[in-house]
Amino acid sequence: MRREPSLLPRLAMLALALLALGGCKDDFARGDMEYKPQPAMVSTEKSDPVAAANTNLGLAKGYYAQGQLKLAMEKCEKAITLNPKLFDAHSLLALVHEQVGQSQESEQHHKRAVELAPKSGSMNNNYGAFLCRRGRYEEADARFAAALADPFYETPEAALSNRGSCAMRWGKPEVAELSLRESLKRRPDQPEVMVQLAQILFQKGDYLRARAFVQRYEATGKPSADTLELAMLIEEKLGNDGAVAEYRKRIVAEFPESDQAQRLSKSEEKG
Repeated sequence: MRREPSLLPRLAMLALALLALGGCKDDFARGDMEYKPQPAMVSTEKSDPVAAANTNLGLAKGYYAQGQLKLAMEKCEKAITLNPKLFDAHSLLALVHEQVGQSQESEQHHKRAVELAPKSGSMNNNYGAFLCRRGRYEEADARFAAALADPFYETPEAALSNRGSCAMRWGKPEVAELSLRESLKRRPDQPEVMVQLAQILFQKGDYLRARAFVQRYEATGKPSADTLELAMLIEEKLGNDGAVAEYRKRIVAEFPESDQAQRLSKSEEKG
């Protein structure tokens, strides 16, 4: 079987792709919640502004889940007008501002959310994810640590996963591996965490354990050109030519337009 002179260029591109796959996520991540129409407000805004603010926040969450950012922003702003101390509204508004490219406004609302609820796991996780996306890794890690210190945080696996993904970008593979393993321990059904752990173990030269995580990922039924390429590279290192050939075929057959398929096709033509 013909091998390329060096795996380094492919590994560099693959690492970037897998980091994107496991990027930091917020507790209001779009697609994670089902839109549910809210019941009509019983109390008027004047007689019970707190209840009205909560209703507007509920609508904002629904709009955000559907990707209707303009409406989500309007409802968040209305909720904050009615109840300026509604930290969830500030956090969600921060995410909306980020989605539309308004980073400064986004950070202002993240900071306000954390000021109003300094011990909240969700608020700290969301701010940490924002900071990580901007390359402010040390600040982000401090926020993830604060999120994990919240004993009432319902989804600590989210902060652990984010801490791991951020540590990978930060160049701290040991922290990344420990955080991702703990996240997967708390919630085993996280495909993106499995593949990130496979990447870390591959870079460490622990190919058998890397293969095990890839196999767990494949069992979820969510193949991609990036993960198939990682699996192929692992099998190359293990000297399993039959598996390498099978993964090559799958990449070309299932993802014919991918960069990976194009490279493989060119290498076969030359070989």
